[in-house]
Amino acid sequence: MAEAFGPLARLAGTRWRGEPGEADKAHGQPADFSEWYWDLGGSVLVNRHVIADGSYGGVTYIQKNGKTGALDFVYITSAGFRTSGSFMLNEDGTWSSEEDLEGLPHIDKVRSTGRINEDGTMSSVSEFHGADGWTPGHTF
Repeated sequence: MAEAFGPLARLAGTRWRGEPGEADKAHGQPADFSEWYWDLGGSVLVNRHVIADGSYGGVTYIQKNGKTGALDFVYITSAGFRTSGSFMLNEDGTWSSEEDLEGLPHIDKVRSTGRINEDGTMSSVSEFHGADGWTPGHTF
């Protein structure tokens, strides 16, 4: 089952501390702590994360869609909004998604790309879509 999750499977059993990029730091964005693990007999990959100051957290559930083969997910947050979509596993070892967002008035979509770098660190870049089109999101 793990092979269906491609490079995401390598994240199971790991914990990460994400340091925000320079632009996010300038706006006071704290570090992000993230933990990955398998659930439901290895059929669901779970990511639980929290911002260092405890003000925000979320849980992502990723599962292979039995009909399409896609890695579908839902992300539920302590802030009362959620996103859902599918991960794309890219040939360069990255994973990306474009997700629909429900519960925030100014953002309706998020897209992001993640990777495990050669030095063993992980990086992630996101963009938010709203009335002004796509704008930079968070970078860790």
